[in-house]
This record gives sequence, C-alpha cells and structure tokens, in this order.
Amino acid sequence: MNLKHLLSSTLFIAGVLGTAHGQFNKEALLFSQEYKGGTARFKGMGNVQTALGGDISSISGNPAGLGFFGQSDIAVTFNYFNNNAKTNYFGQNNSRDQNRFQIDNAGAVFHFPSARGIGDDLTQGWLNFNVGLSYDKTNNFAEKVFYSGTNPESTIGQFFSDDAYRSPNSDWERSLIGSKFITGYPDIDKSGYFPIAKQNGDKYQENELITKGDRSKTSLSFGANYSNTLFIGATFSMTSFRYTTYQRFTEEGTTKNAAEVKAENPNSVFLDPTKLENKYLDVAYAVDDYLDQHSEGSGFDFKLGMIYKPAVDWNLGVTIKTPTWLTVQDDKFFTTDFIYTGSGTALQGAQIKDQSPDDIRIITPFEYSLGVTKFFPRGLLTVDADLTDYSTTRFRSINFPDQQFEDNMKASVKDTYKAAINARIGGEYLITNILSGRAGFNYYGNPYKNADYSHYSGSVGLGLKLTNALYLDLAVVQDRFKHYESPYVFDEEFWGGASPVAEIKNNRTSAVLTLGAKF
Repeated sequence: MNLKHLLSSTLFIAGVLGTAHGQFNKEALLFSQEYKGGTARFKGMGNVQTALGGDISSISGNPAGLGFFGQSDIAVTFNYFNNNAKTNYFGQNNSRDQNRFQIDNAGAVFHFPSARGIGDDLTQGWLNFNVGLSYDKTNNFAEKVFYSGTNPESTIGQFFSDDAYRSPNSDWERSLIGSKFITGYPDIDKSGYFPIAKQNGDKYQENELITKGDRSKTSLSFGANYSNTLFIGATFSMTSFRYTTYQRFTEEGTTKNAAEVKAENPNSVFLDPTKLENKYLDVAYAVDDYLDQHSEGSGFDFKLGMIYKPAVDWNLGVTIKTPTWLTVQDDKFFTTDFIYTGSGTALQGAQIKDQSPDDIRIITPFEYSLGVTKFFPRGLLTVDADLTDYSTTRFRSINFPDQQFEDNMKASVKDTYKAAINARIGGEYLITNILSGRAGFNYYGNPYKNADYSHYSGSVGLGLKLTNALYLDLAVVQDRFKHYESPYVFDEEFWGGASPVAEIKNNRTSAVLTLGAKF
C-alpha cells in the first residue's frame, strides 16, 4: 500500500476526520486558522477591518487604524454563542446543540498627541502616536457532533487492516491481529491484511464528537497619523489555545463466514476448526474506538498595517501578518474495544490502549489583507479580503527530532490544503445623530484541495451613543458552513470502494454586546 496515498487521503475537515489515530494532519488547519476578533460595531459590519480605523478592533485588526483615534478609548465585548450541528449519514439525520457565554474582546487605546508649539500647523506632520492593548477570542472550539446510520459498503476493519500493514513488526500490528478482527492475505508482505468483519453487510455505525476550548490573542499595538493622510501601525501578539476532544466511534455487525474468509485466504487459521479463531466466524461483534485529546499551545506573531487616504472620503488599507510560531503540547489517549457474541461459546474480546504524548512546533502561514472604504455624508461602505496559503503550514518535532515525520507531514499538508481567499463587505448608516445601523457579509474560501466546503456568515447591528463619552453596540452574527467528514478512511484504490462520508451543517448564532467609554 502507498503510504503517501494514505497520508494524503486522511482529510481532517473543520475539526475532526478519521478515528483515533493519525490526527496531526487536521491540526494544520485547526491550530493555524483564526477568525478576526473585535467589537460589536465591526462584527455588525461583517468584521471588515483592513481599511477602517478608530475602533478597539484595530488593535488586533489593522494597527494603522489606531492613528484615527483623537482621544483614549476603553471597551469590553460580550458574546452569547450557540452552535447547532445537523448531520446526515447514510440517510439518517441527527442534530446537536452547544451554547456558551464568553468575553470576546477587551481593550484600551491610549492617545498621545504630538507636542506642538504655538502657531504650528496642527494638520501637518506626525499628529499622534497611539498605543493599544487588547484581548481577543479568535476561535471557539466548542462543538457537539453526532451522526449514525447503517453502512452496507465498508467496515472500520479496512482502516485497521491498512494501519497494521503500514506498521510492520509493531505492538500495534500484533495487537490488531490478536483482536481477531483482522487476518492476513496469503502474501502478507505484499497485500497485507483484510477484515474478519463483513465489508458489504449492513453495519450500524455512530460517531460522537465533543470538543471544548478556544484560541485567544493578547495584542500590543502602535499606530501613528501623518497629516491625516497616511496611517501606519504595528502589532505584536501572543497567542494561546486550549483544545479538548472526546470522540467515540461504534460499529456493530457480523463477522464473515468460512466461505467468505476462504475466498480471501484459503489457508487462513480462521478456517481450522481446531483453532480458537474459528469460533469468531459468523458471530456478532461490536467495536468501540475512543480518543481523548488534550492540547495546549502558545506562540507569537507580528503584523504591519497601513491605511492611506487618497481623498477625504476614501481609505485604502493593507496588512501583512507573519506566521504564528506555536509550541504545542499534545496528549492523545486511544482505546479500542472488540466485543464478540453469538457462537454458543464464550468468546474473549480484546482491548487495545495507546498513548501519544507529543511536543510539536507548528508554523502557520503568512496572511495578506487588502481593503477599501468609501465614506458618504451619513455612512460608509467597506470591503476587504485576505489570502492565506494553508499548504505552507509546517510541523517540527521538538522532543525527538524526526526528519521523516516532518517530511511526511509537509507532503501530506501540501496534498490536502491550498490557498484560500476570505472576503468581507459591510456598511454603516447614521439613522440619527445618536443611532446607527449596520450590516455585513463574509465569504470564507475553501482551504481544501479535494473536498467540498462552504462557509459564509451574515450580520446586522446597531450602535447607540449614550453620552458624549459612553457608547453601546449590538450585533447578531449568523454563521453557516457545510462540510463532509469520514469516521475512518482507507486506501480506496486497494479496496475498490469509497470511505464513508457524513454531511455536517453547522449553524452558529452569536449575540454580541460592546460597552465602551472615551476619555
């Protein structure tokens, strides 16, 4: 079997794909993808940030926007979050909900006007140098996903057979053979193993996933204003995340009879009536495959930003964000139980346990953003887009330097992911002198080379000026994305069939509130 093919076929889409083993590929996206934090004002406008300023969001968005502040500002943003995941697996529908309340953003900008003498032109030269400090939630991992159905086409035994073949002379290979769930072809060295479970018989399967945790960022930014025309800024950010996964896959079915095993290997030990293995033919079985993962990480990155005003009613913005250098402590605990019933003889099951503690370094891609804003007498319209090439994500092994691991992951990530463009559009209209309305739309590009994926969101918001110093902003964001995942994958060319696929539709609703004060 082709190891490269197996690696590249393991597509981990938007969180989890595959069973308990081989999880690193998903982390290329999971731990490198972040969403823009900020206030309810910017979220109400679709979180367009590149060519706008004068908001706490600018601290982690485009730091050049700090140059627009004419006084100091402080704000805190709250978010009530609901995530509904609807699934379809072999025609059966399921649904799960997850709710959470959190602080999305808290920040302050300190305004330092340039010292000027009496009679100096206050509109020319460097007019201010402002400093911002903020905390942002940039990803929320809270999710519950459940799907189940009757699979007549494949078995997790095909995945285990592949896994044993590519792990020769290992404890894992010996444990799988000892489980009585797989056995060898006549020419094991060439063809490997096949499952004792019926590949084409009806099997009940279910997969449950519960994830918790979040990714956050603390940013220190500097911004300056030159002649109300050119605004520049820089940000240094410290990122941290916590990610916990509990996953349980279950399969229930029937093992092959003697004729079906004979067709695969006429000399199989399962065909010898004097051997214990023979008792495991044509009986009911259940497989439970568990994963507990606990990951924590931290890192840092830099961002440079600029906003230029070619005219008083236009802004042009650009940002460049460096890779985030993440150090990740990753602990995974695997348990697989095999249970057999039905031959009239008590059949011994099997349990396989494994643990995989890893310290790895992940280097995320560069991010480039461009934006433009047009101002009107009572409002504005703004758009921006950013480009991220997820295929350039890199892994480094820390505890045990392993060039082969790094090369395999580099090839796997490159085969799985590609560059994606995210685009946003938003607007604001001043209804009265104290009340404004907002709306926005986000389109997220597909980061996968060979997988269907759609992700977009819409938002509306209101802004209220409470006093000359106090303000309140509200926003509701509806986020929808659809993707597909497999509970397990196998070498489709070798087995002559496709891995099973579940459709997952996520509807995420956020109610966001910002309270702020200028001073």
